[in-house]
Amino acid sequence: MKVSEHAVDNSVLDELSSFAAAVLRQAPSLGDSMETIDEAIYEWQVSGNPPEAGGLGQSELIAFYGALWGNEIVRLHGWHWANLTFHEFNDWTGRAVVSPDGSLFVLPFAHIHECLRGDDEVKITALLGAIGSDVIPPLEAGSYTNLAHNIQRILPRL
Repeated sequence: MKVSEHAVDNSVLDELSSFAAAVLRQAPSLGDSMETIDEAIYEWQVSGNPPEAGGLGQSELIAFYGALWGNEIVRLHGWHWANLTFHEFNDWTGRAVVSPDGSLFVLPFAHIHECLRGDDEVKITALLGAIGSDVIPPLEAGSYTNLAHNIQRILPRL
């Protein structure tokens, strides 16, 4: 896959984290654990109704959940935020978290959008558990494999 990686400015990352913290202050019931986020997005996907979030719109909720999820991957696994441009898809650019060697990435915001459209299953906690485990075989550095599109839940959601 032809992908270009571009650094995200630290001020943008600070704004993203500040936004997520502000949302949590405004609507603490949203929670910030990955299990809570996974379940909230799943319920949203199934019901079509977003979580009660003190007046936040859909795009703001997706930004909130995506920021928390991406930051958790960065914190736990040493990945980094980047803007990826996908040249084989009309130069579409998305904000991603990328493994240190560029072999894997997750597009938190885009994945949540896909889930809400019904194009993919919600697997936030499954992806977090897969990173760094032997579930993922060694991949070529710089191969930019979309982890969310290549991991399938083998056990049903309870």
